[in-house]
Amino acid sequence: MLGRLGTALGSPIKASVVSFILGFVLLCAVVVFRDHGLDLGKAIRGHNPPWM
Repeated sequence: MLGRLGTALGSPIKASVVSFILGFVLLCAVVVFRDHGLDLGKAIRGHNPPWM
């Protein structure tokens, strides 16, 4: 797929940049629209090592 995109754009570097940007945008959309339900208070009160 990336090879065909590189051929269509005329450069494998352009194809890599387009692929990276699209993947980044989709990943950001998933992070923004997904409910994570993070509870930092619960994590802090737990008996975890300091680096966690």
